[in-house]
Amino acid sequence: MVKAPAPKSTRTIKAAVLLPDPGGWPVAWQVFHPQVAGGIRKRLPTLFNIAAATYFPEFTFEFTEFIFENFNTWPTDASQYDLFLVTGAKEGAYDQHVPYVPVLEKYIGDNVNKTRFIGLSYGHQTIAWGLNPGGKNVIHNPHGWENAAVDVKVSREGMAALRTSKTSYFVNNHHGDAVLTAPPGTVHVSSSGPTPVQSFISDRVFTNEGHIEYSPGIMEMWARWDTYHGLYSLESAKHYLATRTHLPCDNKLGFLPDALWLAGKMVGWIGNSGVVPTDEELSARKAQYGDAARVLVEYYEDALLNRAYAEAVARYGGARRVAELKRLWDDYWSTGRKFSEEYFTEKN
Repeated sequence: MVKAPAPKSTRTIKAAVLLPDPGGWPVAWQVFHPQVAGGIRKRLPTLFNIAAATYFPEFTFEFTEFIFENFNTWPTDASQYDLFLVTGAKEGAYDQHVPYVPVLEKYIGDNVNKTRFIGLSYGHQTIAWGLNPGGKNVIHNPHGWENAAVDVKVSREGMAALRTSKTSYFVNNHHGDAVLTAPPGTVHVSSSGPTPVQSFISDRVFTNEGHIEYSPGIMEMWARWDTYHGLYSLESAKHYLATRTHLPCDNKLGFLPDALWLAGKMVGWIGNSGVVPTDEELSARKAQYGDAARVLVEYYEDALLNRAYAEAVARYGGARRVAELKRLWDDYWSTGRKFSEEYFTEKN
């Protein structure tokens, strides 16, 4: 077992993580690939901890989970947290009939001047709706799903806001909705072909439609799960996976280089009162701290790819049942032939 290095921080950032019930992914998803193990519940904190160690080791995160559906447990005093990290969900910002959705949008609007919000995927969408007078700036995307490493184009205003020379970046996307306009008081940072607003920023909010915590293994899992359940065709999934998903990574966890860069921007933004660090600052800091951060990367590679995956395999029913599930998925991918959904459940 790889031991985590002792933190050397001088400031603890208290982060509230808002995520869907039950907070983790089914083990049938997690055993698909070691890069899926732990789901967003573990991968998001891991990414931010690695980004902090790589660029801003003076910061350490303290994460507290809150479940979307249990909104009566959310903090009544949002200012006790430096940051609210709003994750993905199966709902859309327009699903006003779902009890927590309008509550969350109002919560964001009521508290945006008391703390800061980072939103990813659904989090990006619900912040857009919550800060837009009357909402209604998020729709089901008529262009269909984005389920690949998307080449996101950065506007001139976005380059200035991100303090970057990048004109584009790659982040894994998995969504079927679209933010149409950035809310008032924010800068529209980037877009993609099907999605008008991929990200926006102010000194209070920092969002991205893509999942910076996703890996190629996760994208492979979603392609099979989504096509199996009819969200889009096998042919389109195979096309995107073949052309746009497997980008070079310098870590076994599968965090894309631009995702780590973007997480570094977010960490600096949090720690510096809403001011984004420049590319030059990130590069200099990575040169200074990157080697030391590698120890933490190795710790998380062991924690997720080995220990969390082994735990998921045991909960699922053991290596033999996992091998059978993978065989069935491979057969489905080749032939489109479905199999018994008993394989989607844990082995009791």
